Amino acid sequence: MFRKTSAQSSLFGIDNIFPNILPPKDRCYIYRDQIYPLIDEDKFRDLYDDDNDKGGRPNKPVKAVVSILIFMGMEKLTWREAEFQFSRRIDWLIATNTPLHEAHIDHTTLFKFYNRLDKGDKAKNLFQELTVKFADACGTSLKKQRTDSFFIHGWLQILSRYGLFKETI
Repeated sequence: MFRKTSAQSSLFGIDNIFPNILPPKDRCYIYRDQIYPLIDEDKFRDLYDDDNDKGGRPNKPVKAVVSILIFMGMEKLTWREAEFQFSRRIDWLIATNTPLHEAHIDHTTLFKFYNRLDKGDKAKNLFQELTVKFADACGTSLKKQRTDSFFIHGWLQILSRYGLFKETI
């Protein structure tokens, strides 16, 4: 079932319970303030079958699931590791504006959402759109070139979209 992120903040949000638990320049705040608002949940509405008679509890908010998939890719985690980390990582909870009482997600939810994304170009388009918007917001050059750290290979490499995203964050 499709579920948008609630705009109402929670009394049990990390910022209310543990103010200043992480330094103000931590990446989780950058993600929450710069990237999280760029995720357009309505673009994912067609991935859900709301005409289903089965009913059931609404799924996790789309922004949170997309964010967990991004964190999963950045840290090279498995589905079960991402499930385990989500309820335990303060930075992930801050980045996704998730209150403590909602800090749980099943690995099958992540896997099924990923499979629905993988059927079309939606994931690729979202990632490219987020990367470009965030690079613009941070003033990161898209023409940046780098050399490898050990200079084993002498040629220059242009950053891939994923490399650019990691470099920007």
